[in-house]
Amino acid sequence: MSVERVRYPRMRALCGKALMQVIGKGLSMDKFISCFPVLAESPEGMEALRNARQQVIGFWTKAAESEFETIFKERDLETKLDQLDEIVQAARLNRQRGLDQTLEVDKLGPSDIIEGTVVTKKKEAIANLEIMKQQLVQDNDELYRELASIVKEGEDTHQDIDTMIKDLQQQVEGLRDNSAIDFSIDDLAEIYKSTA
Repeated sequence: MSVERVRYPRMRALCGKALMQVIGKGLSMDKFISCFPVLAESPEGMEALRNARQQVIGFWTKAAESEFETIFKERDLETKLDQLDEIVQAARLNRQRGLDQTLEVDKLGPSDIIEGTVVTKKKEAIANLEIMKQQLVQDNDELYRELASIVKEGEDTHQDIDTMIKDLQQQVEGLRDNSAIDFSIDDLAEIYKSTA
C-alpha cells in the first residue's frame, strides 16, 4: 500500500503563501509610491515603479525560495516529513484494525510515569550488570585456565623431583651394595689432598 505524502508539499505551499503575503504587504504599490513620490507623479514614472516593483518582487521571491530549498535540504525535511506521513498512516491503520496500543502520556499518573522511568533505568542497570557478569565469567575462566596450567606444571615438577630422588636413592643403594667400593668420606678426602 502506498503512503500518501502530504506534509512536505503542504509545507512548501505554506511557505510560498507566507512569502507572497510578506511580499504583498512589504512591497505593495503604495509603499513604492511613498518611497518615490516624485516619480509617481507622472504616468511614465508610475509605469517605471510598476516595472521596478515586479523586478524586486521577482528577485525577492527567487532569493527566498532558494533559501527555503537550502533549509529544506540541510534539515532533510522532505525525508523526515515523508517518514512522519508513513508513521501517521501506519498508526491510523493500526487504530482501524484495533491494534492501537499507544499510551496516552497525559492520562498517566505521576506514579505511572515514575514507574516507567524506574523500569527503564532498571532494565539499563540489568543490561549493564549482565555485561559485567559476562566479563567476570570470561576473566574467571582465564584465571582458572592459568591456575590449572600452574598446578599442572607443579605436579610435573613434583613428579620429576620424585623420579630424581628415586634414581638418586637407587644409585646410593647401588653404591652401598657394591663391595668393590669401600671408601669412606675420610678416604676420599685423603685422596683429594694427595692430588692437590
